Amino acid sequence: MTLAPPTQEYDLFSLEFAEHRADVLRELRERHPIHWHENYGFWTFARYADVERTARDTKRFSSLGSPAILDDEGTPNYEVQVRRLSARDDPGHKVLRKLSARAFTRRRLKELELSLSTMAHTLLDDVEAKLLSGQSVDYVRDFAYRLPVLAVNAILGVPDDVLEFLTDYDTRAKGTVLDYFADLVERRRLSPGDDVISQIVSAVDDGNEYLTPDEVHYFVAGFWTAGNLTTTNLFSHAALALQDMPEAARDVASDPHLMEGFIEEVLRTESPTTASFKIAKNDVEVDGHLIRRGQKVWLMWAAANRDPGQFPDPDTFDMRRNPNQHLAFSHGPHYCLGAPLARLESRIGLQALLQRRLPMRLDVENAQRIWGRNQYGFQTIPITPGPHGWPN
Repeated sequence: MTLAPPTQEYDLFSLEFAEHRADVLRELRERHPIHWHENYGFWTFARYADVERTARDTKRFSSLGSPAILDDEGTPNYEVQVRRLSARDDPGHKVLRKLSARAFTRRRLKELELSLSTMAHTLLDDVEAKLLSGQSVDYVRDFAYRLPVLAVNAILGVPDDVLEFLTDYDTRAKGTVLDYFADLVERRRLSPGDDVISQIVSAVDDGNEYLTPDEVHYFVAGFWTAGNLTTTNLFSHAALALQDMPEAARDVASDPHLMEGFIEEVLRTESPTTASFKIAKNDVEVDGHLIRRGQKVWLMWAAANRDPGQFPDPDTFDMRRNPNQHLAFSHGPHYCLGAPLARLESRIGLQALLQRRLPMRLDVENAQRIWGRNQYGFQTIPITPGPHGWPN
């Protein structure tokens, strides 16, 4: 990809951008750290200091409706995005975040830990059986997507019959997902249990000015989706990193305590969530640039996470990096509520992969990448037979 001169615009949502994003983000960070994109009608912030400061600046910047900015109003995806936690300002954000936090208590995560290991090994049993029988196997479809879905299902109280709905990452399936959750919410309304969805439905039905009973299925669907797609991307990048760096893989396999640092460095270098919007509440000056009231700012987590002003030698993967205050889970009041679950799933799932030493290779040459408005991952990563003892 030829880098654009300062007077031109980068196509931020093209697959070509994704394939060369390290170079392009470096160009933006070094030459245009705060830049008005005429074609898109929004600003981009690429330096760590600007991104981090703006993410926590609720006095001057709003999140209201921001996840839906790139969606057409009235579409299924818009209806989900506009009701997410990340689309709220206080006091509504604080109220709904407190309600949602019931899904991620330490007790719930502790209860889930043992069953997650069982889930991971059960999925890998199926992967191994398919490999040995010569069937088609895909890392995303058969493992990296399924484990996060099973985990968030267990956390929220969603039956596993929803497992197949998004395996192809097809946005046309959103309507199906919304239909499913509308039906599930109604079932919980008529016959509540002790699961988190029942608690959310009950709290909304009892009166909540920030979410109506008719909207709750959009909120739950967004909650469910946020709980699996980002972690799927993290799993994919992490597995490829283990395969690409056999020495690091051997170190992690021999010393499980290194897994935490390995996961954090994957999050930093291959941020699965790449950016998010804020909206200026009033005219704001940032480093000599006037951001007008109502203008949108695209906070580029992926660019900030490789800023040499924050991370020495930022393009080097260092699982012993300390400190590692990356922004892969956002920052400030909208810091990802599910981050502890994502880290837990990643640790358990990757440890299971290393323990199994399956006779396989991840066929990155034939993988299909995903580059959306703020998601960076893979739609498919074929698994092919390989030497026993992946990832060596």
